Amino acid sequence: MPRLLVAEPRAIDVRRLGLPLGAGRVEAAAYVAPIVGEGILLGRFQRVRSTLDLPRLEGSGLSLVRRQSGGPALRVGRGQVYVSLELASPASLGGVADPARALNRHVRPLLRALTSLSDITATSGGRDVILARGEPIARVFVHHHRGTGVTGLEAVIHVSRASDLDPAVDLAHGAVERAPSRTLSEVLGREVETAAVVEAIVAELAALAGGDVGSFAPAMLSSRVDSEEPAFTAMIVESIGLVGAVVERDRVAIGGDLMASHDAIEELGRALHGVTDAEEIGALIDRHLGGAMLLGVKSLESIRKVVLAATKSANAPG
Repeated sequence: MPRLLVAEPRAIDVRRLGLPLGAGRVEAAAYVAPIVGEGILLGRFQRVRSTLDLPRLEGSGLSLVRRQSGGPALRVGRGQVYVSLELASPASLGGVADPARALNRHVRPLLRALTSLSDITATSGGRDVILARGEPIARVFVHHHRGTGVTGLEAVIHVSRASDLDPAVDLAHGAVERAPSRTLSEVLGREVETAAVVEAIVAELAALAGGDVGSFAPAMLSSRVDSEEPAFTAMIVESIGLVGAVVERDRVAIGGDLMASHDAIEELGRALHGVTDAEEIGALIDRHLGGAMLLGVKSLESIRKVVLAATKSANAPG
């Protein structure tokens, strides 16, 4: 089996963004393709009704889809390139064992690829952006499963189209400050073809795999989201954006714009169900998230606060 499998070279419809690659037991698998269609791509832990003004979206024809990784929602469509890199572990393809450093390490082939298209150096803007001349020309996110070690990177490259949500439908607009996106074509001052971006990224990934590359056909399913899921009943602003929680039938759902080991978040949510004592809530958060990947949240205290607020809301009279 080759070290790296790359999906067949064809455009990806927005309705299939964020699907697991399902490439089998291999060190790494990648899907790098121009996007077709129109939609909004939500982060793994976001709630639709806490993120978007759904009445304003009625009749827009936009697909609502969810990616594997956390982070905020993006407007996606033609003129962008989608990148999904799925790894057997954070150490795959020259990475490191620490999942908290996976984003920093695995974004590097994207930086080299984008730099190769011009004399402008692409750099990491920190948590979730790629910069060119100081302008955000891509958004990049990471996901991780602590139990298996499977790690992934997802990115949307703004070739000729930015990814900012319309402020009219973005419920976080005004509460969370984010630098407006720019396109690669704008920053370079010339038209850039999506095919050139795809080719450059695939070449960099193949080089990391030492040329040991095969191909595969990805799943052709839909990743549409359930717009009826309950909204968060408590939310706070953190460094990455909003963090929220809501008490459900069998768990406390924790989410928002954070990036985290998704199995750790799920296990914590189940453990918190029915717990109301502040000290016990804090101990459970420490136990379940200690050693897990958690990005965009300065302190576990933020998780404790939002869980406490959601629990009090659920137990309030009436």
